[in-house]
Amino acid sequence: MTPLEMFTFGYWGWGNETPKLVQAVDAVEQARGFGPPVFVDVRISRSVRAVGFREKALEKLIGPDRYIWMNRLGNDAILEGGKMRIHDPSAAADLLELARDNATKGRRV
Repeated sequence: MTPLEMFTFGYWGWGNETPKLVQAVDAVEQARGFGPPVFVDVRISRSVRAVGFREKALEKLIGPDRYIWMNRLGNDAILEGGKMRIHDPSAAADLLELARDNATKGRRV
């Protein structure tokens, strides 16, 4: 069995340059023999200052087939304060299933 690979990144500094970010990520994945990756947004809220990541901006840029908002994996403390806590930890199983499904298509998450 081939191990699954998923990557994380922060969007600091990319807010006005999301087309370049997507272009760079796509080029690296292609060079490594993979198809365009699926971007999974695990933020509980998409109301941010970074224009390229605000609300549905990234989804509009790359399309709904490559963008999935899994806010169930977001941090409740963003909305309610207090210590960090994942809204619904069981959603990690959905993320793993998504990674497995895309791996069979030569795409990473």
